[in-house]
Amino acid sequence: MTLNLIARNLQILKNIEASFNENRTVWLAQDTKHNRIVVLREYRFVGCEQAEEVEKTVKTCYNQRLRLQHPGIPRCYGYFLHLEPGREDIGSYLIMEEYKPGQSFEKGFHLTLPQLHSIIVQVLEILVYGQSLNPPCFHNSLNAGDIVIHHLSDQTIKVSMLNIGLPDREMGEEVDNAEVWGYDLARLGSIVLKVLSGNVTSQILSIENHFGETIKHFNPQFLQRIYQLSGQGSLPRFYNAAEAHSSFVNILPITPLKPIKFIPIPSLIMLAVVSVLFFGMFFANTDLMLIDNYLSKQIPGMQSLLHILHRFQWYTEHLKNVSCVPLSFAFACETSTVLPAVERMAFNAVLCLEMILVWCGIAAMIFGCFTGAILAGITGGILLIALGTLWFTHYILFFTLKAILAIALASSLIFLLIDCWSEMRQSSQVSHSHQSLSPCPRWFALSMLLSTYQAGAAFFELMVWFLIGQHVSTFLIILYLVTLTSWLVWLLEPEMTYQKDRGQFDKAAALVLKG
Repeated sequence: MTLNLIARNLQILKNIEASFNENRTVWLAQDTKHNRIVVLREYRFVGCEQAEEVEKTVKTCYNQRLRLQHPGIPRCYGYFLHLEPGREDIGSYLIMEEYKPGQSFEKGFHLTLPQLHSIIVQVLEILVYGQSLNPPCFHNSLNAGDIVIHHLSDQTIKVSMLNIGLPDREMGEEVDNAEVWGYDLARLGSIVLKVLSGNVTSQILSIENHFGETIKHFNPQFLQRIYQLSGQGSLPRFYNAAEAHSSFVNILPITPLKPIKFIPIPSLIMLAVVSVLFFGMFFANTDLMLIDNYLSKQIPGMQSLLHILHRFQWYTEHLKNVSCVPLSFAFACETSTVLPAVERMAFNAVLCLEMILVWCGIAAMIFGCFTGAILAGITGGILLIALGTLWFTHYILFFTLKAILAIALASSLIFLLIDCWSEMRQSSQVSHSHQSLSPCPRWFALSMLLSTYQAGAAFFELMVWFLIGQHVSTFLIILYLVTLTSWLVWLLEPEMTYQKDRGQFDKAAALVLKG
């Protein structure tokens, strides 16, 4: 049976809902006067007595719907009477409502977990609104066909709830007055469980068997609240919609991806290099000069360089044994070691240079006294005499260079330790690859610095063992290799852990619920 409502500027398009009552029909119509799509809820009657009952029901429904002014609930435009031609006791009362575009759960769905979470929150918002009225308004028979999902162009979802506030929709079971506030919540929880299983018509008590390993990626709190919503969890059920909404709105359906620990790999590698030099200079038991033979054979030009260094050391040893002080113009000075003629000439040339420096210092002091620049003359003279003295020139210079090298290595090590610590402990930020970076815990940063130094020391010991074949026990070799390997694993562990978690997160985020 179709209605002819042309006289009321309404054109029936189709029947959109099968009613449990043969006298109830829901139509989709075109309102030509206002150029809009509307829903007509028809209540048929036969006879005057039935007409009075239907009129009372329609008015009650209309007044109830006027109270509901929520964007997720269809607005009620009014109602009117339509009689069969030539009959006064047969006809229909029709309530005209706003049409909400979309598709109900009963007709299929294609959702991700974040979208399902959004639907739950929006449905709870509507239930919160209804329960906040005075007197409160309950749905009483919420099912999958009453929740309409509309996918918007911006990838969001807008949810509408149908059939709320209808006086002829009664509860499917007897409940206590105290439980009426949670009745709609239990039905919503049952719907959500069915959606997660992919079948909104089946009876689902648990969803673990439907996802297998994938369920590990779900936020446990989200699943716990779904069971709590349906009344199947170990926790007590939500008392009302407001309590359920406040619980769901603050959680995510997927376990949030933890930010990656920030590891300054270039700085740590530099710290390891400096640790090699620092350990080799101050703490190693190996004579580094034993590596000379290996390096001179393997590196071109290294033998000539080492020869020059040895010759400089040789001259230094001879100069330490010189007892004379260059206060005369003698070009020869005896040493404790006989040198070849050419080398003796070069050796005496050095003594001549030092003698000149001493006499220039004496001249500077005398010149300063006669010219009035006493302080400058004496200072410059002392400096020149000191530079020309054998013990100062060689001993002080040698230990000064050694001290400078030691200070430079120690300062570099301390600077790199502080720099690496500050980088690993800096506040959260975002990397160039849009990864969320978090500061490392203190124990992790301290362990990383210690392992970096130990890796440098282990590398030095392995290098000496490999190059000169110094006897090292098998246990120590294994220990050094384990130290280096552990350090490399520590460097790469945050990135590997992040990539693993990222894969699980993407898998859960890409999960599509179909039904």
